[in-house]
Amino acid sequence: MAYEMDGEFATCSIDDFMSHYFAFVPDKNNVTRCIQKHLIPSGVASMNKSQLVLSEFTDTHFIANDILGKKNEMEVYAPLASIAKHIGNYVYQRQPGLAGPTPIRNKFNYRSVLQSSISSGTNESNQVDACFAFNQDNSFSAWGTAVPIEQKVNVNNEQRLDNMEKVLYANVQIMNDDVRRMFAYGMTFNADQVVLWYHCRSHSAVSQPFSFVKDPERLVQIFMFFLFATEEQLGYDPMVQRQVDGQYIFRIRHSNPTSNVADDSRFYRTVTILSGYRFNKISRRMPRVWTVERYNPTTGKAMPGALQVLKDVWLNHNAQSERQIQEAIFESINKFGDEKAPEHPDLKIIWEERRELIRSRDYQRLFLTIADDYDGERSKVIAPESRRIQGLFDPIRIYDQANHARRKSDVEQYYVPRKQYRVVFEEICLPIGSLPTLGDAMDVIQDIHIALQLMYCAGWVHRDISDGNILACKKEGSDSQPSKIWQAKLTDLEYARPFQRPDEAAADPKTGTPFFMPIEIFKQEYFYRKGLEQPEDDVDYIASRGRRRAVKAAKNDIVTHNFQHDLESVWWLILYLIVSRVFIQPLEYWEGRRILDVGKAERWISSVFQNLLLLSAERKRCFDLDSTIEQQIMGFTPNHLEGLVESLELSQTALMSFYLTRERKEQIYNHASYARAHINFGEFLESVQTLEPKTWRQYVLPLPDPIISTQTDTPADAAPETSAPQPSTHATIPPREYLFRPSKVKAKRKRGSEENPNRGAGGANKGANKRSRNGV
Repeated sequence: MAYEMDGEFATCSIDDFMSHYFAFVPDKNNVTRCIQKHLIPSGVASMNKSQLVLSEFTDTHFIANDILGKKNEMEVYAPLASIAKHIGNYVYQRQPGLAGPTPIRNKFNYRSVLQSSISSGTNESNQVDACFAFNQDNSFSAWGTAVPIEQKVNVNNEQRLDNMEKVLYANVQIMNDDVRRMFAYGMTFNADQVVLWYHCRSHSAVSQPFSFVKDPERLVQIFMFFLFATEEQLGYDPMVQRQVDGQYIFRIRHSNPTSNVADDSRFYRTVTILSGYRFNKISRRMPRVWTVERYNPTTGKAMPGALQVLKDVWLNHNAQSERQIQEAIFESINKFGDEKAPEHPDLKIIWEERRELIRSRDYQRLFLTIADDYDGERSKVIAPESRRIQGLFDPIRIYDQANHARRKSDVEQYYVPRKQYRVVFEEICLPIGSLPTLGDAMDVIQDIHIALQLMYCAGWVHRDISDGNILACKKEGSDSQPSKIWQAKLTDLEYARPFQRPDEAAADPKTGTPFFMPIEIFKQEYFYRKGLEQPEDDVDYIASRGRRRAVKAAKNDIVTHNFQHDLESVWWLILYLIVSRVFIQPLEYWEGRRILDVGKAERWISSVFQNLLLLSAERKRCFDLDSTIEQQIMGFTPNHLEGLVESLELSQTALMSFYLTRERKEQIYNHASYARAHINFGEFLESVQTLEPKTWRQYVLPLPDPIISTQTDTPADAAPETSAPQPSTHATIPPREYLFRPSKVKAKRKRGSEENPNRGAGGANKGANKRSRNGV
């Protein structure tokens, strides 16, 4: 976890940290008054030649040497609890120049809990030595812990790293488990050296260390802030309430132009979590999804009406919301269909086929219906004079001695602030991978292609097609209609943008879900190489599958995500649904036919579908004209799917031909050049529907006993359990089955700036090697 977050940390002086990341810094008058009226009379502090001395921490020599190996952390730092208690008894006086009301004592207390585990609703459990926590019923939980604290007596580098890792892991757990947390603080004690931590959705800040023995007034200031700050100032979202049963109430505030009341708020109470993906990185999109019911805070009861879906996510601060993007896409689609037919013959074919769908606006059923949404709080910008840290958790490097560039503009540009975004959808859907059968999934994909085709006609690229953002809900009255009962829904439009030439200084970063990422985006280079010729007749070229000689890529080719890349992602999704479900097919599906080769299947799937931004040779081979998908997977795939796999292979060859032809003719930015690829892909999906025998449609999709991933940043549009019958017996369900689940990631940009405001943030790299001292 710590190594996955490497580079997301910044450091600044302790003064800059407190002035920037604290809502207020207790002034000298209140600190002095607290010391004189509470700390000195109680005996926890004294004055020595006008210098404040903490009675149990007389000098650094005592901590570093005299007690080493004689006392544990609990014994050494136990006096901090008494210090905090007496600070908490102080009545804060009005601070001149302080905006807002005078701080009052909050509900949190300092607690010594040596190596106690933070309880939560999951199996995750991290240990800390102390904390500022809500002391109700003596609980120690993720939602009751305001500030985790880790302490060490020793001062060697290994102990320092262990301290840092544990407080980091504790805050990751807290921000994963408590939906209310917008940001979180932490403290680490290494002998007399104290470091403050601040974690938000855009970055993590680390203060330079200070000695609380030499500077006890500063420790009093810090404790005073943690004891007198409001819950909101400590990172708790005032728009979310946690109830005793663990459910949350969201307040969605928006302006209603038809009302005289400026604040027209609605309240939603969570019912069931649909997608609660956990993350190894604090500064990620953090999407979570629930079914919710309208809630009346006056009566404390649910309001009548159907359940809805609420999605909670963090976006780049200048990104458009899902509603804004959806409305812009609809406007562009309407313009395409309402105007006269395009001149280009291929575009005209699409226009004629989709004209009535557009003009009736019935196409909007292919997208989720937004009932409510809300732009919430923004994360803090990085503190002035901060500098980026890399190698913070390197056991050899001392972070505060690292020499890194201090250019303010570079640092601020790297750590882009984020904002909350909450959206309520009317429909409750299933993700495509949870539909009962492959036949159902292909029906939905056929409709999703229509949505993508309309986006193409409107000039928009989705840029993140995956199994998490292709959803389906049952059509009304579908129980009496056995065929095509699912209504497709395309969602997660946060990455979508109009297609245009990229900034000459920057290519598209590898944004999205690696399982379904197009090869050219992976490689950051186009398929076509200068000097490589292909026959003018694409049909002959497709049939020949001739070998291509390797030549050097053209220099300065800037790869940008285009309309055909969306189609390729759908192609990878179909392949993924096939191979990732071979383990759960009922025995009768294999009877009399090829039986699953478990080892071969595991090796192939794990080499092709990885949550890494590195293009494996096996994945590249899947999209290579020199080899065939049929040869690669039919050795472990039921014969029932042979016709589908053959069609998938022909589609891949056609896609490659379209890539090469367009790139050879330098038509990448010619909008009309993608029309034929879309028409061809639609024909491929139609041909699949005619395949005989129809046994391929019964291929089972829902995984048994679904679990919530602990490390993914998958677009969180999950759904309730499917009612599809589960097979009672399976050929085999290997323990590694759940490794083949996708995760969203985003590579750091190597060149240029983050010019696209609709780009989301990356996620945990599920397949990466991790190093940890506490098993996380």
